Amino acid sequence: MRFPSFIHYSHTQFFTIPGCSDCQKAISLLHNHGIPFSTIQVFENRQKALTIPYEVRKDGFPILYYKDEFYSGDDLFRLLDSFSEQKNTDGFTHIK
Repeated sequence: MRFPSFIHYSHTQFFTIPGCSDCQKAISLLHNHGIPFSTIQVFENRQKALTIPYEVRKDGFPILYYKDEFYSGDDLFRLLDSFSEQKNTDGFTHIK
C-alpha cells in the first residue's frame, strides 16, 4: 500500500471514539510527527461517521481520512512506522 504525504495538508480528518487507547496512541504519534489533522468524535458526529465505508469501519477505530481516502488504524500505524524508519540525516521525513 502506498501512503500519501501528510505533511502540510490541513484537511486530514481523524475519526476517534471515547476511551479508545489506539486512538490516543495515534493522536500522540500524529502530533509527534507534526502531521496536521482535525479530530472528529464519531458519537458526536454520527452523520460524518456514516460516510466511512463499511470495509474500513469494520476494523474499528482510529480511522484517518485524507484526500478522499479512508485509512484504518492498522494502515495508519504502518504509515507512522514508516515515518519513523525513514527519518533521514537531513532532519526531514521521507516517504517512499
